[in-house]
Amino acid sequence: MSPCQRKRIGTGGRQQFIIICLVLAVCGLLTAGCGKKTDPRPPGEVLPAPISDLGYTLDEKGVELAWTVPNRTVQGTRLPYRIKEFELFRAVVAEEEYRLGAPPPFGPPLTVANEAAAGRRMSFRETLLRPGQRYIYQVRSRAGWLLAGAPSNQVSFTWLTPPAPPLELTAIPGDRQITLAWQPPLEPPPGAPGGEPLR
Repeated sequence: MSPCQRKRIGTGGRQQFIIICLVLAVCGLLTAGCGKKTDPRPPGEVLPAPISDLGYTLDEKGVELAWTVPNRTVQGTRLPYRIKEFELFRAVVAEEEYRLGAPPPFGPPLTVANEAAAGRRMSFRETLLRPGQRYIYQVRSRAGWLLAGAPSNQVSFTWLTPPAPPLELTAIPGDRQITLAWQPPLEPPPGAPGGEPLR
């Protein structure tokens, strides 16, 4: 085989390779555009409306936070997707250092998976709180990397360890009455303000 014949064969192989690459590229462009076509919308129009009803309930074990899962966008239209998760922000400040109106020292948010339908209440419990500390919470919705709502309202409280139960409860029956008697706890709960009466 002459050098000229080898050159022609090599050139033809390169041409076939280039044609195959072009065909594959065109096919890729055509298939990449498949899917439901909608008018482009500014990101602000599909962001979830901020949560405005974050609240809390305290018990002897800790705090339960609750809020309503958004079902509307910031524009007031129906949310076209499901909220995947929430970012829960928490700040802890010693009560004597807390200043009303000061920006809370929020740390990195805790990610909470959404377990409720749109318009329903979502809750989160936290225990192991420290006495004498003020806790500040805020939450926001997230449906993706670019779809995060604005922060919610803030809630805050000071955690005080509940007092121990009363001791030696007795009931003394009388004439159309019952007299109850008991002993108060021997020690005040940790972190209780000084001089606060036990009720």
